[in-house]
Amino acid sequence: SYTKTNPIPNKRIVFSMTTNAVLLDRYMTFLVDNQFELLISLDGGEHNQSYRMFKNGDNSFNTVIRNVDKLYGAFPSFFRSNVKFNSVLHDRNSIKEADDFIFGRYQKHPLTNELNVFGVAAGKQEEFRKMFHSKSKEFGLMSVEDKRKYSNQSSLLR
Repeated sequence: SYTKTNPIPNKRIVFSMTTNAVLLDRYMTFLVDNQFELLISLDGGEHNQSYRMFKNGDNSFNTVIRNVDKLYGAFPSFFRSNVKFNSVLHDRNSIKEADDFIFGRYQKHPLTNELNVFGVAAGKQEEFRKMFHSKSKEFGLMSVEDKRKYSNQSSLLR
């Protein structure tokens, strides 16, 4: 409310956030009313999303999809202009799977990023190596047609 009542000349204030969308249904009206720019983390379909779990070990996929679908249906104009997706590449998904799922469902191409290589605990490095997939290596294995189709994933892939 402060930024709305105290505008800064020649400046545009933008609210943005990255979310796993688990609590999106609780706050979507606030986010829409305040024109937040949302980056939703979604790694693809249910198996692709299976590293994103609740404390009890359940996959968050169904909750996330229900919430994203609710936002998509209730506020289509906001969704078109203010929502983007981010997929993290790992051993349970691929650039193609994430893009095909998200574009097929929401008509949006996700950004794709690799797992963060910094701060991996010493005892988890072998597990991390198994999970990690290189975007450039995956892109290098694609057909020419797929390279063209998925080159929007990163300027580095072009």
